[in-house]
Order: sequence, then structure tokens, then C-alpha cells
Amino acid sequence: MEHGAPAADGPSPGVAGSDATSSGIASDGAAPQSGLSSDASPVADADATMLAAGSTAYAPRFVEEGRTLASLGLNDAEMASFWRIDAATLAAWQSAHPAFAASLQAGRDAADAAVERRLFERATGYTHPAQKIMQHGGQPVVVDYVERHPPDLASMIFWLKNRRPGRWRDKLDAKAEGKGGDEAASEAGDLADRLDRAWQRRHATARDGGDPR
Repeated sequence: MEHGAPAADGPSPGVAGSDATSSGIASDGAAPQSGLSSDASPVADADATMLAAGSTAYAPRFVEEGRTLASLGLNDAEMASFWRIDAATLAAWQSAHPAFAASLQAGRDAADAAVERRLFERATGYTHPAQKIMQHGGQPVVVDYVERHPPDLASMIFWLKNRRPGRWRDKLDAKAEGKGGDEAASEAGDLADRLDRAWQRRHATARDGGDPR
């Protein structure tokens, strides 16, 4: 190093270290960090503040959130709790914002339809793939198979009472229908037997490689 030459890592002549920092340039050349992180979102911060404070302000994002919550089976009280509002505020939102009200109803309809499909499967019988873990030669073996569930009598009765109440209500009017409750119960049992036999025939035929119809 020649005599009088500034050191390579020293500050530039005429610029003090404190001036470098105050001018927005850190000593290592990097921009100084501000109080907000680079990925901070003012909208997200506002939403968090609103929820923390229990604000009743409506936000457009509630349309999609409401549809999801309703499709998961949450009722109005549970959704109000999610948004940290009361039931009256939720009702006011639905009245003031038709798109929001429609999204909640669409979610409810989707949840109800899913339950109806499961109930119908229970009433008529259904199959699904399954696995068993067995031992062969001292080693575990995973075996794929089809699990079969026959029709469920309670599900059939529940379905018919709600879909055809005139024929399947608990107490039939003997004068109007010409039959009593005992006869109706007997008919329900006969229907269950017929469906069970049909289910067994269908799957036996399918198992033998024939047409299940």
C-alpha cells in the first residue's frame, strides 16, 4: 500500500459514517430496513384489525368465504362467530348485499345435496374400493377389494317418509288410504327385503361377469 492512500474498506473522504446512514445507504451498501416487511399487505393488515376489533364493516371477500363456510355445514351463528359479528349484523349483510346472500344459499344447497347423496346411497346400497392388510410368508401384503354395503332399512324409511309422506307417514288414515299403520310397516319391511334381494342379485351377477342389470 502506498503512503497516504486511503484504506480500501474505509469511508470515502468527506463522508462521515453517520451521514451515510442518514442518507438512506447502509454501511454495507444495502438499503436500510423499514418498519414494514416487504411482504406486508395493507389490506391484510386492515382485515386483521377489523376482525380483532369486531368491526361490522362488510368486505367483498366475504362472498367467497361465505360460500365455503356454508358448504362446510356451518350455520348462521357459526359464520357470525367466524367473522366476529352478531347474528343481527349477518342478517343485515345478507339484506344489503344480494351477492353475499346468494353465496350463502349456494353453499347451503351444496351441503344439503351432499347429505342427500349419502342418504340415497345408504338407502339403496353402495360399493367403494377398500384395502386389507394381510400376512403372507411372514410379510404384510396389501390386498385391494370392493366393499359392498346393502340397503339400510332406517335410511329407506326416512327417505320415503320425507319424499312420499302421503304413503309413508307414521300413521296412515285408514279411511283415506284403506290400510292401517301395521300394514304400512309390513309394506316397508317387504320393500326392504325386495331391495336387499335385488342388491344381492345385482352384485352376484356383476361378480360372475354378467350384466348387473
